[in-house]
Amino acid sequence: MDDDVLSMDNISKKKKDSFQKEIVGKPSIFNRIIAGLFDGVCTIVIFIIISLFAYLLFYKPLGYKQAVDSGNKILEESHLYQKNDSSYVLLSKIYSDDELYDKIDEAITYYYSTDERALTDNKLNEYNDIKNTITIENKSSIYNSEYLNAISYLKSGDEYIYYSGKSYEFFSYSSLISIVIAASIIYLIIPLIKVNKVTLGQRLFKMRLADNHSHNDAKTWQIIIRSTSFILINYLIPILFYLAFGMFTLIPLFISIIMFCVIKGNRGPHDLLSFSIILLNN
Repeated sequence: MDDDVLSMDNISKKKKDSFQKEIVGKPSIFNRIIAGLFDGVCTIVIFIIISLFAYLLFYKPLGYKQAVDSGNKILEESHLYQKNDSSYVLLSKIYSDDELYDKIDEAITYYYSTDERALTDNKLNEYNDIKNTITIENKSSIYNSEYLNAISYLKSGDEYIYYSGKSYEFFSYSSLISIVIAASIIYLIIPLIKVNKVTLGQRLFKMRLADNHSHNDAKTWQIIIRSTSFILINYLIPILFYLAFGMFTLIPLFISIIMFCVIKGNRGPHDLLSFSIILLNN
């Protein structure tokens, strides 16, 4: 008899839990998207602020400005570029067609006559031989082609590669660190200190992070796993892919969006990994 009563109590408890889960509200996809966009904008703003402070405080002492200035000096001394405000631009950006080809000829001749590597490789004689084939019909194409060849030759030099690579790596990795800090503030630190365990955007729409099974508030380990996996998938992988291959990819983001749309409860990969779900804060 007692066993029957306990069995009925367990069945009643399960039905009650099931009923409670059914009545728990879930935010609309539209609100989730708007909240996500809001968090993304906040991340970008914080990233810009951190990057600005990093530039003012660390770039010069760590040699970034010196590397940029050294690379620009190589461009300036070649005469293949001209300074326009604070940057160095192609001659075609400065001169009109009427005077462009004369300026190109002067720049290439000067560069090949003064650069040690170009003198060793006999680039000036090669250029002069090509100039002898110029006619009215092919003047434009030959000068443009030889100008681009000279620029490619300039940028293939070891000194330019060193300074441009150093400045690029410094900027890339400092940006990577800045975006990790910014994203961690929005997606990890704020959820850890907020009562509802959610980001600012989700808080605006009265959402909360819950355990997917019990619908109780998410535990700390779930917040950490959810946040770190979200940052890794949607921020770090695209950036690291760009640094490795020179191409930016949104494939991880598209995968997250597809999973969000098709999986019950609108759960992304970060939700699945942390066994969590976003619910309304009733």
